[in-house]
Formats: sequence, structure tokens, C-alpha cells
Amino acid sequence: MAIEAVSIDWPVVNCVEWINNPGQFEWVAFKLKSAEFYTNALHLLGQGHGFDRLAGVEMALDAALAALSGAFDAAVAELTESIELHCSQDDVTLPWTPIPRHEYGWRSCNSQILPHFVRHPLIGTRVKDLRATVEQALRRQPDKGWLTELRDLRNRSTHHTTLSRHYDARVGGTNPGTDCCIILSNDTSVHPVTYLRHTREQLLALTAQIEGVSNYFRRYGVPTARTTA
Repeated sequence: MAIEAVSIDWPVVNCVEWINNPGQFEWVAFKLKSAEFYTNALHLLGQGHGFDRLAGVEMALDAALAALSGAFDAAVAELTESIELHCSQDDVTLPWTPIPRHEYGWRSCNSQILPHFVRHPLIGTRVKDLRATVEQALRRQPDKGWLTELRDLRNRSTHHTTLSRHYDARVGGTNPGTDCCIILSNDTSVHPVTYLRHTREQLLALTAQIEGVSNYFRRYGVPTARTTA
């Protein structure tokens, strides 16, 4: 089968220059900008060929989902590192076992580190707000949170098969044809580009909240008066 060319301008520039966001959260910014790039590529492909299970469409979908999910993971890793780094710098005895890098993730950070700061007078409210925001986004019951939805779609695309599709035929009018949407867990269908762009906006807000907590520890070190939850 012949391969039809679709022109996409790849960013042939140093990644730090490309993201233009210096600081410890630059890899989060890189992931979010990568997601934007692949979403725009998907949009370009869809304009000419639709969003059915074409190889290029699946490649762009898979890459965008992975980059979006990776932005959250990268933000949590930076938060974990910020706290543990400044604990060691301030010669503070950790009330938790340091987390190996290969075990960085929300579950370990939320269960082992953050509970030690929820009642602190300076940072406690921000830590509690962050935990509540992430737990709401990661919920599975009674309905799935938006971050769990993203990670489930990413897992399906990464480990199993293509995303489920819904097709709507446009009959008559000036633009007949077929619309192809992806199906979410609650059986609603959504345009893939619309979904990816909306989820990226949610991640921009969430990672900024994580960065705010991380920056506190980067600036001021670890609070000395801790109260365990």
C-alpha cells in the first residue's frame, strides 16, 4: 500500500530553547509542548483523511496521550525530588524512607511524604488542596476522574489496541461524510483533537499547582515544625 506524505514541520532545535521555560519544571513543559505538537499533527491528518484507524492517526494519538500522561508523572517526580533534596541539604532526619527514583509516582509521594506536611501552618493548606485536587482527578467511583480517564486511554493505546471509535454519518447538506470520534469510559463520544486540547488545559492547571508546592520547598527548604496527619 502506498504511503501518502503529510507535511509536518518538526522542531529541529534544542529542546530547552523549544520549550522556552527555564526552571526545574522544564521537562513538564517539554511534555506539554510535545502533546501540543502531536495534537496539531493529528488535527492536520484528520483534516485530510479523517480520524479512523489510520497508522498516522494512531501514532499521533498514542504520542499525544503518552506526553500528556507523562507531564503529570514528571511534575510529581519534581515535587518528590524538591522535598527530599532539601531534606538532605538541611540535614533533616526524614520521617519516611527516601523514595528511589524508579519508584517516583503519585502513590508513593502522597502516601509517604505529603502526610507529614498537611497540618503545617505555612504549607499545610496548599498540600491539602493539592492532594484533594489530584485525588478527585484520579477517582474511579462513582464516575471516573479526568486524569484516570487520560491514563486509561494511554494504557489502552500503549499496551492493548486502538481507541474505541464512534461514527456519525452526515447525509445531505453541503458537507456530507462521516465524523469519527473516540469513546470515553462513560460511553460518550468526543472529537479526539477537542479531547486532547481540553485535557492539556487541565494538565497545565494541575502541574502549575504541583509546581507551586514544589517551589515552596525549593525556596524555603523543609519546614522544621511538622505534624503528622
